[in-house]
Order: sequence, then structure tokens, then C-alpha cells
Amino acid sequence: MTTSNPLLQTWTLPPWTAIRTEHLVPAIETIISENRQALADIITSQYAFPTWDDLVIAVDETDARLSETLAIIETLNLVKQDDAWHVAIAGAREAASAYNAEKMSNKLLYQRYQQLVESPIAENFDESRTAVLSKILRSYRLSGIELDVERQQQLMRINQDISALERACS
Repeated sequence: MTTSNPLLQTWTLPPWTAIRTEHLVPAIETIISENRQALADIITSQYAFPTWDDLVIAVDETDARLSETLAIIETLNLVKQDDAWHVAIAGAREAASAYNAEKMSNKLLYQRYQQLVESPIAENFDESRTAVLSKILRSYRLSGIELDVERQQQLMRINQDISALERACS
């Protein structure tokens, strides 16, 4: 990837000293944008016959990239003390949180997981794969995916209020 943002480059070890305040939000926004496209591609490609590798692993890889970048940012947060950094990290956290809520309300993605669970191939999954799928579906249900629109909006407002309170207390 040709970019000057060290959070978007390929590396073996994070380039700790090269990461600056102005890199945080753009990196998270870029990763989120790429993840959205990847999820759209996964949903489309897994329409007829979802598989473990092309659904579960592929989605997990998009999640891992965002999580890894956030972990680097959070680690640096332990040593960065200036106000601009705290504003940027709050923006990065908020963008990631909004993206996660969006992903967990994606009915098409949820349906692909359900299709996989109900497929003949899932009958041959070992206990660990079955447990992973159960956990994923449970997370979707807890996020309100099966609620009607009115209750989903109510849950979203409650979660936004909780996030605002968390930001106020941090």
C-alpha cells in the first residue's frame, strides 16, 4: 500500500515512532472504508453457499486489521499525553464503534452466518467451529439484529447514550 500513513503500511513491527496524531482518524476511516467494501464482496460471494473460509475467516480478517490498528493506537495512548492526541483517539474510537454497530446490524451478513449454520457442511464442523458460529450469531442477536425497526432505533439511542457517558467519564 503506497501511503505516508504508517498505520496503513505493511510492517513486521509497528512503526511506533513514526505514528503521529494526524494519522489516527484517517487510518481508521480508511480501514473502515476498505472493510465495508470487503464485507459487501463477502456477502455477495457467499450468497448461494457460504463456507467457513470465505465467510467466517474472511470477516475475521477484516475485523483483525481494524482491531490491530486500534490496539496500536491504544498502546500509544499510554505514553501520549497531549490534548490533540486525546481528541484524535476519541475520534478513532468513535468511528470504530459506529462501524462495529453498523456491521452488527447488517442483516445480509447475519443471514450468511445463519445460512452457514443451517447448511449441510456445518453438520461436519467440529465443536470449536460450531462454538464460534454460535458466539457470532449470539453477538448479532444481542446487538438487536432480530428486533423490529422501532426497537432497533431505541437500542441504538441507548447505546449512543452509553457511549456519550463513557466518553464523559474517561
